[in-house]
Amino acid sequence: MLEEMIVQVVKEALAEALADLKPQSNAKEVMNAKEVAHYLNMSESWVRQEKMNGLPHFYLGNKLLFNKEDIDQWRLSRTSNMTVTRRKGLKLV
Repeated sequence: MLEEMIVQVVKEALAEALADLKPQSNAKEVMNAKEVAHYLNMSESWVRQEKMNGLPHFYLGNKLLFNKEDIDQWRLSRTSNMTVTRRKGLKLV
């Protein structure tokens, strides 16, 4: 019984200590073209081409960068648009 209480107190103390060690940054995750290509499982040249077709990006100096959250939203919007397009193309018998 006493051992269980000690284990529980130690677990709680460790959980609190680990929570304090986590970075509390609100900064958005930023990736370069190579990282985006890996993230989307596409080639880097595809990423650079898609940036011309609306893939959200920005420049910091001369560095091409991408916000991960923006990429996720862009990918979601493209997926839902493709689904709607496919449904419109179906013939009902």
